Amino acid sequence: MLICQKIRYFCQRVRLVSGWPVPEIGQDGLVEDLSERHGAWCCYFTHCGLGVFSPLWRKDNVSVDMRRVVVLVLAVLAAVLAYLLVESIMAPIRFERDKDARYAACIERLKQIRELQVAFRSENHHYTASFDSLIAFGNTDSFRVVRQVGSLDDSLAVAEGRVRRDTISVSVRDSLFAEGMILDSLRFVPFTGGRSKFGMDAGKLTTASKVTVQVFECRVSNRVLLEGLDHQSIVNMDDVAQQLGRYPGLMVGSMVEATNNAGNWE
Repeated sequence: MLICQKIRYFCQRVRLVSGWPVPEIGQDGLVEDLSERHGAWCCYFTHCGLGVFSPLWRKDNVSVDMRRVVVLVLAVLAAVLAYLLVESIMAPIRFERDKDARYAACIERLKQIRELQVAFRSENHHYTASFDSLIAFGNTDSFRVVRQVGSLDDSLAVAEGRVRRDTISVSVRDSLFAEGMILDSLRFVPFTGGRSKFGMDAGKLTTASKVTVQVFECRVSNRVLLEGLDHQSIVNMDDVAQQLGRYPGLMVGSMVEATNNAGNWE
């Protein structure tokens, strides 16, 4: 392994310069075992410690009390290295756990915004870029629903004219949302404490087949949604998304292509 080659060189230099009996790399399988089980950093610092403290183990060099101090120092160093090793393993696991929880809550909210936008368009023939207009529509307005009375499979009922369709008005709030839902919360990004809002746009788009369609887009970047989590992990996620030509965050709909209001997680 490259790291062990570097450590071998380091220990050789320590031996030549200081004359200390620094153990050879590979002696008794020590380094290979440490490298495989505890990682390169543990391997590196262990050999640094062996190189520095090995003269102190000679009876003629140091007292028993001093050797006890050295043992204590090495024990503390081992505990610190063990903590750093465990932390290096657990940090990505915690990030993925917290990221998944935030993504799930945000996706659910974007779906609710999409449902409300579709209902708004069914009544107004266009989408809206204003959360104020969208929320007011959800709180106070209604949309028309076609209801069928009777079954078309019942030929007798059809012949007697007992099958018909009625258009009724249904409250948007009662139809789309659970009781007690505060629609004003739709504008806020989950886990931000009301400090950050979704970005939203609406307009028209001409497709490649020269058809003009109504579109909208609602989005939030990873930097906003995952604020407070590991910064480097967020940067890495954004880099991957940009390399793949994707939006670095969550988004429903699109202002640049007709996606039938699909989310980028779908």
